[in-house]
Amino acid sequence: MAPRTYTTPQGMTLEYVEDIGKGNFGTAMAVRRTGRTGRPGQIYCLKKIRLDAVNFEAEKQVALREVDAMRRAGDHPNVVSFYEHWFHTTTLYVLMEHAANKSLDTFLKKYAVEGRHISETKVHHFCEELAGALAYCHDTLGVMHRDIKPANVLVDDLGSLRLADFGLSRTVEPGALAQ
Repeated sequence: MAPRTYTTPQGMTLEYVEDIGKGNFGTAMAVRRTGRTGRPGQIYCLKKIRLDAVNFEAEKQVALREVDAMRRAGDHPNVVSFYEHWFHTTTLYVLMEHAANKSLDTFLKKYAVEGRHISETKVHHFCEELAGALAYCHDTLGVMHRDIKPANVLVDDLGSLRLADFGLSRTVEPGALAQ
């Protein structure tokens, strides 16, 4: 069976590598860039979100809020980088940075299974990274993530944290209160 391939609106060709995870609203898979231009062999994460055909327009607007939040927040070094998005029928595809070490949840479980402890210095560093990402989202962009948990924090190949999954995020005007 030939691997599934995707072509983005910007002309990038991607080849399926493996499934990364599955959530309530979609699946994430690792994909590899093919071809001779750009960075062939580069691994990305492709999030696939199936929208309800009956409520498509309403769900599309909600999904586009997530895309907008990711696009705006992705400039911070501790937020997952966003590359592009597109729709195919009732499915939204979001191409973003791949985190080689998966989620913080997976990272913590691996340490627990191995009977290892994370150093206090590393925990302090993780807290600084997350606080910096959240401060940027809140103070600079007016974006509230609203779903902070280890499964929504990725660990890159250098061990740095990247805030991800802005599906429940909301934008708040400066000075406004959230409910």
